[in-house]
Amino acid sequence: MTCRNRWDSENKCGENNPAWLGGINSLPYGPEFNGTLKKRIRARDDNSCALCGESAKEVHHINYDKANSQMNNLITLCSSCHGKTIHNRTSYQAILSDMVSDKLFNGFMEI
Repeated sequence: MTCRNRWDSENKCGENNPAWLGGINSLPYGPEFNGTLKKRIRARDDNSCALCGESAKEVHHINYDKANSQMNNLITLCSSCHGKTIHNRTSYQAILSDMVSDKLFNGFMEI
């Protein structure tokens, strides 16, 4: 680990991190956000990242609310793109909401 990385990990955590949102990331997921639901979302999305098209396994809550596990609030992302959604949340929420809405409109998914 470089000195810069060590300093960042020691000094940019919690409230000192520019991505800090008051601790909402530590809130628990709802019980419905389980393996079966994630499998359905990945299958709906052809196991592909909605942003880059690469093979993907992670299921993302579009509105960042872990308690909202409705299918129209979930989308498949690769690890790299999922990490990018930490920043510019408003933009990613709009982009990903539009993508899921298009799937709904075109009849690709059931709710």
